[in-house]
Amino acid sequence: MKHLIEFEQLTSIDTLYLQKTDHTFFNKNNKSNIDHILVNEKLTKNCKQANILNDIKHKTNTSDHLAIEFEIDFNLKLKSDCKNNNSKKKPKWNELDFRLEYEKRLCEKLNQLDTARLARINKHNSKIILTELINELTSSMICSINDIQQAEKNNKNNKHTKRKRWWNNEIQKMSDDVKNAKQRQKKASISTKWTKQINTLYYTHKDKFWEELKRRRSNGSKVDIEIETLSDHFKELFTTNNLTEPTNDEQIQEEVDNYASLTQNRIDQGRIEVKVEIIKNIIENLPNGKSCGFAEVNYEMFKYGPTDQLA
Repeated sequence: MKHLIEFEQLTSIDTLYLQKTDHTFFNKNNKSNIDHILVNEKLTKNCKQANILNDIKHKTNTSDHLAIEFEIDFNLKLKSDCKNNNSKKKPKWNELDFRLEYEKRLCEKLNQLDTARLARINKHNSKIILTELINELTSSMICSINDIQQAEKNNKNNKHTKRKRWWNNEIQKMSDDVKNAKQRQKKASISTKWTKQINTLYYTHKDKFWEELKRRRSNGSKVDIEIETLSDHFKELFTTNNLTEPTNDEQIQEEVDNYASLTQNRIDQGRIEVKVEIIKNIIENLPNGKSCGFAEVNYEMFKYGPTDQLA
């Protein structure tokens, strides 16, 4: 404990103030001062007080240890006031050049992985080997994206803006106004085009219409569809009976049991085979825009990577 206090440069702030109570622990036979509040020596100047609370001041304390109250000042800032320059940038999956560069870099990293260990898998070491391989794959994906973003940052820093002598602040303001006007015009034309597209989808493909509607709502776009039309659609959706033939519950249960039994037998005999084409098809059809898990890996990292190698 003494070594820890010296190494971390800690100080007991309750000993810096005069205490009316000379102990923090007591029982029928003895008393001792074994409870302390340790802070870094740099923070001692921010401490205002530290008092050991006796039974009179702290009547609700039923423990054989006395509580210690202290007051210390911290210079805290609101999260909104702090500028986080190290915030992660989202990968530019919508840009073809970014996807191609990511696929190229990830392919190089995958070629360095030791996939020969898969031939040594058995029922005893399968979990360990697969976990190691998945962790290395995850790390390769994240490193590929970080490398691309770092390269873009370096290229941006190396570029120097060249201006002619006659280019002053007034001309710069005029140029910015022209660019903003073009942006507004482009946005207006896109909005009109989207409105026509979503109106067409409602009458041609209802499923895609609702997917597009959900996406537009997240973007704050407006949809020009009559509310009565939507109301009639929902009434029809929830009142029309499904055109499916009633099936026998016993027959369904029998099919489930047969499938479970067949699968278990294949597992016991080690005859589970998954075709590469099926895995490749699943990867290529993964949806975009889904949140990632604790490993910070999302669907796009698989979808836009070297599909053949991943499968």
